[in-house]
Amino acid sequence: MVVPKEHVSDLFTLESYEKFFSTVYELSRALRTSMGSDRVGIAAGITESGHGYLHLIPINSADDFLVNKELHLDQEELSVLCDTLRDSLSTFSTTS
Repeated sequence: MVVPKEHVSDLFTLESYEKFFSTVYELSRALRTSMGSDRVGIAAGITESGHGYLHLIPINSADDFLVNKELHLDQEELSVLCDTLRDSLSTFSTTS
């Protein structure tokens, strides 16, 4: 999930729109690499208190975009995934 610091009723009215979506782009690249996914989907929302957010969802098939699909990882698998994502993110962030 990616959440801007700015409170808005519409993500497209963010003053930091370009910076926010640049960050989303970098995260999606790192997510594709670390998860081995073909693409990354986006689900957007706004809370009642004005917190906009985007969910980045790694996708290899249409079933991967199911909102109620759960991913079950044990602590070791989660740790490896976090390390891989962190490494991918640092690679993309330094080459952009």
